[in-house]
Amino acid sequence: TNVNPVRLRSANGIRSSPWKSPSNTFTFPTQPQPVTPVTDNFFDPSEVFNSFPHIYSFAGSDPEPAFSSLDEKNTKVRENNQNDLNFDEETKIGCDDQCDDQGCFGKGPTKCIACRYKRMDSEQGECKPCHEACETCTGPDQKSCLACAPGHVRVVDLDICLQQCPEGYFEHFADRTCIPCQPNCAGCQDRPDHCTSCDHHLLLYQNKCLASCPTNTFETDDYRCAPCHESCETCTGSNSSQCIRCPSGRFWYEGRCIGECPAHHFADYNQRECIECPPGCSECNASTCISCLDDWKVNIKGRCQTQTSDKCDV
Repeated sequence: TNVNPVRLRSANGIRSSPWKSPSNTFTFPTQPQPVTPVTDNFFDPSEVFNSFPHIYSFAGSDPEPAFSSLDEKNTKVRENNQNDLNFDEETKIGCDDQCDDQGCFGKGPTKCIACRYKRMDSEQGECKPCHEACETCTGPDQKSCLACAPGHVRVVDLDICLQQCPEGYFEHFADRTCIPCQPNCAGCQDRPDHCTSCDHHLLLYQNKCLASCPTNTFETDDYRCAPCHESCETCTGSNSSQCIRCPSGRFWYEGRCIGECPAHHFADYNQRECIECPPGCSECNASTCISCLDDWKVNIKGRCQTQTSDKCDV
């Protein structure tokens, strides 16, 4: 043929690209490129991308580089983050002491997945100290405790932790809680209705708070009801000479409750007391003399008068 079938090199030593055409806007690379040495069965494709920007391009604004290994598996490029935990992937290595066993997203108390002992600040995402009374908590104050600190007890109705139960509560030792006493109890023990002291206007009797002391008891100086002497129904003290009123069958006489009234007295069954007879009577019934003393006599009105009296009966 008239045309040599062997293509000749151009003057600059670079042959024209067979892929160049009016419909093909890309230029296939024909210039020899330096070979990137292969290390550990990997090569860096970015060298090729940088050499041929017209053919190879990244999609999107944040490309994710990858290596293609000889076993035809793509491996995502990961940097060594063991020494720098400022990343957003979960880990359990190098977390702050404030973080619990779930791990963290990076360094510092603001990167915890959950806090170990302290509360999580929802705005800053930071583990901050609880109130000193709390072991764990949801907030900074004393009412945000999830569990009380050692040496503290939980007041159940107030939902706070204290070092000891306040007045008006008793401690339930099994679960370290403070249970409120029943109304009117200033203090109680073992159960809410077992009062040990009362509000200021009430009196304590048999571990209950009363407005007044019951029969056979008297009010003490420390606002308690103490038992009277067994002979008294009501009293001012525990002695037999401190009776105020006597039980049925007994009569009050000079502070005591006796079974029979002494001479010159009669028993008032309504008042349960011994009443002194009128003058000159040795025995009487109410205001009427039954017998008189020596040298006295009973007049027509049932009163005693002296025998030598020349006065009219009165």
